[in-house]
Amino acid sequence: MDAIFNMPFDKLKKTIAKNPKRVKVMLEKAAEEAAKLKRSADLAIDSAKAERQARTEDRKTMSESFDDYRRKVNKDILRFKSNSVHHYQMMCKYRALLNSHNLFLKSTTSDQNVPSVDVPTYEVPMSADH
Repeated sequence: MDAIFNMPFDKLKKTIAKNPKRVKVMLEKAAEEAAKLKRSADLAIDSAKAERQARTEDRKTMSESFDDYRRKVNKDILRFKSNSVHHYQMMCKYRALLNSHNLFLKSTTSDQNVPSVDVPTYEVPMSADH
């Protein structure tokens, strides 16, 4: 292919005049080579498009799976916070109930050595939304 296109114009004119069949064969070979190059370029373009589409889909899938995971974790955190708050509230009520019962025992018995019940407490971290 390069042979015919790299020829100087004067030499090309002389070659066409001397042997037109040879030039025709050279042009046909050049056309075949150009068609091959076009096919390989089209295949490369299609491959690049498919690869880009696959990467886009992978990113979407990864993003969706990460969003699902984040939603699940957030739901678990909220459930833990609500359970912890409920548990903490129940412990406070229980401690208040036990202490009031012990105060009642202290006031109704002559023994003033009734121990007050100390229920272990813990702090529940509260977020800004609670």
